[in-house]
Amino acid sequence: MIKRIGWMLAIALLVGQPLAADDPGDPERAARYRAQAMDYLDRPDRWYDAAVLLRRAAEELDPATEDASRTMLFAGRVFAQAKSYPRAQSALEAAGELALARGDLSHAARAFVEAAHVASVRGRSSEVGELAERVRLITASPLLSASEKSRLQGLVEAA
Repeated sequence: MIKRIGWMLAIALLVGQPLAADDPGDPERAARYRAQAMDYLDRPDRWYDAAVLLRRAAEELDPATEDASRTMLFAGRVFAQAKSYPRAQSALEAAGELALARGDLSHAARAFVEAAHVASVRGRSSEVGELAERVRLITASPLLSASEKSRLQGLVEAA
C-alpha cells in the first residue's frame, strides 16, 4: 500500500513538472508561428491571435537568446494593442525576465517599464510599484552607462 502511494505521489509530481527543461524548443516552429502572426498584424480583429502566436514563438526559442526576449516583448506589445492587458503584462514581465537572465539589463528594464505601464492601465498600483522598484534596482547597476540610467529612470517616473 505504501509503495502504491509513493508511486502515485511520484507520478503526480512528474506530471506537475514543466517539460521546458526536457524540450529545447523548435526554432523552425517558432519561425512558422512568427510568420503566421505577421500575417495577422494588419487586421486589428486578429491582433490577439497574433500575440498568442508570438508568445508561442518566443517559448519555442532558446531562452538564452536575444530573439526569445524580443519576441516575447513583441507579443506583450501586441497583447496590449488587442487590449488583453493581463496577458500583455505577463508577456512583458516574461520578456524582462528573459533579458535579465541573459544579462541584458537595459532591455530587461525597458520590458519592466512597459509592464508597469500596462499594470497602470489595469489599475494595479501595487504591481506598478513593484515593477518600478525592479527597474530602479536594475538602474543601480554599474554595468549601465550614466545616460542609459538616466533614460531608464525617466521612463520609470513616467510610469
